[in-house]
Amino acid sequence: MLRTAAGSRDSPVRRDFAPSEADIHAADLNALPGLLLVATQADTVLYGYGWNSMVAFRSNMHTIVLNKGDMMLMRGDYMYSPAGCNSNHLILHGYLDTELYLNLE
Repeated sequence: MLRTAAGSRDSPVRRDFAPSEADIHAADLNALPGLLLVATQADTVLYGYGWNSMVAFRSNMHTIVLNKGDMMLMRGDYMYSPAGCNSNHLILHGYLDTELYLNLE
């Protein structure tokens, strides 16, 4: 779960998995696990920076507004950050594993 407390600032930019190496796997959707976010409240705001970026520039920032029950599915190397807000927000956060991704358990 991602929890944003009332009155908090924007969270740091994050990516859940390292980007694919610059080879044939860069465009392979199965090379990395997927990321699933589910908003539990209306007006949940995230900032997205893209999966093919190495640095999160504000000039590339896109504001994403999710309503209650909205789901966002993306590659695991997508760069994003939860925005600060005036009320408590909770986002369910999960991974969609692939057969090709090496799991070190």
